[in-house]
Amino acid sequence: MAGGCGSQSKNAINGKYVDAKSGLLTFDFHSGSCDFTFAGLTKECTYEVAGNKITLRRADGGVEMTLTRNSDGSLVDNGSGNKLIRMTQ
Repeated sequence: MAGGCGSQSKNAINGKYVDAKSGLLTFDFHSGSCDFTFAGLTKECTYEVAGNKITLRRADGGVEMTLTRNSDGSLVDNGSGNKLIRMTQ
């Protein structure tokens, strides 16, 4: 489940997002990369932002998944439909 997350543009995302339902899926966007965690297993990934779409890429460049950024700042996993909310620090 590795993906890739990293974009230094004005559309870059920062912060930690968690699956609002289960808490098992998290994305920690930082310093142009993303740590993608599912059920306790973490992999570093890269990402690309195009409009409100975020594409997570594996190390081999293949697409792992896509997310949609909502106007309220939350994210949606397009594969499962699960909403990801930003965790407060």
